[in-house]
Amino acid sequence: MLFLCLIVICLYLNEFTLAFTPTNTVWGHSAVFADSRIYITGGIIPKNPIGFEGSTRSKEFYYLDVEKPFGVGTGDKLPWVDLNSEAQILPEHAWSAFSNCGQDDTLILFPGEYNDPNLEDPTVYTYKLSLRQWNSFTTANPPSLNYHSQTQTVCDVRTGTMYIFGGIRPKPDTTNKFMNILDTSTLVWQNISIDFARFDHTGTLLPNGNIIYIGGSLPDGKGFAEMSELLLYNTNNNTWTSMNAIGNPPTPRAYHSAVLTQDGRIIVYGGLTKEGGPAKDDLVILDTSQADYTWSKAKRRLSRPDMLVPSSQDLSQSQDVLSSQEAN
Repeated sequence: MLFLCLIVICLYLNEFTLAFTPTNTVWGHSAVFADSRIYITGGIIPKNPIGFEGSTRSKEFYYLDVEKPFGVGTGDKLPWVDLNSEAQILPEHAWSAFSNCGQDDTLILFPGEYNDPNLEDPTVYTYKLSLRQWNSFTTANPPSLNYHSQTQTVCDVRTGTMYIFGGIRPKPDTTNKFMNILDTSTLVWQNISIDFARFDHTGTLLPNGNIIYIGGSLPDGKGFAEMSELLLYNTNNNTWTSMNAIGNPPTPRAYHSAVLTQDGRIIVYGGLTKEGGPAKDDLVILDTSQADYTWSKAKRRLSRPDMLVPSSQDLSQSQDVLSSQEAN
């Protein structure tokens, strides 16, 4: 029997020891689940744990092997594997679009913020799992500007399509009012203009083809989106709708994580509130199995970790473990 596992990988990755252990604190890194492994790349390495001043970007690349159970207590060894020697082609990057949408066991990376002034925005990178090799490609009809920072990529593995909604361009500080869609088989973009935007939100693809966008920041300093006010994008006909979820709405937040379980629940973890601190109701569930989507608080089996944001997340089918590291 397979067990569902929500693994939240965030921030201080230097708590445990093994032949290889990630040693840098990272924010805004990207993660994807493939072949019973969680692949992680990029992120911001802060100079201090409370701000972005003086920070640098990373092109680190490694994975956590989740095929077999492992402990997360003090002294337990985590099965990290170092792939940095294979990532020299990558720019130093953060807040990137990273997914398993590529063709034939290939991961695909579209850098968000990056340090290379010579890198053109249309560039994407693919990682062939069987060959353990990165390659770079230029896409056609790319997004007009590099706005895709601080958003969450959604991948439809059935069609090989990658969806990027919203995001923000750090300098100048402008939000993206587009749904940017990449066909990973042809490397051609479709850019659909919309009259609204968010960033620091999550996006989760349901089996019916709807992507549910939860929470996040609103443009022009308008604060955070209410967690009960859901945006839905139908990938079957490229249309938008909105929905108000019922139940007890969680505290509005940004930088949270969200994953879908096999029974139609979206588990949301972490996040920052408008006051700048971690959300106290940090583990909440949106049930999408009924016509009326419903919020509830999760029941804990483990003590709360010291996390909380910004994080990456992936749902694996091999363990029933919640793992995280300290944020600040």
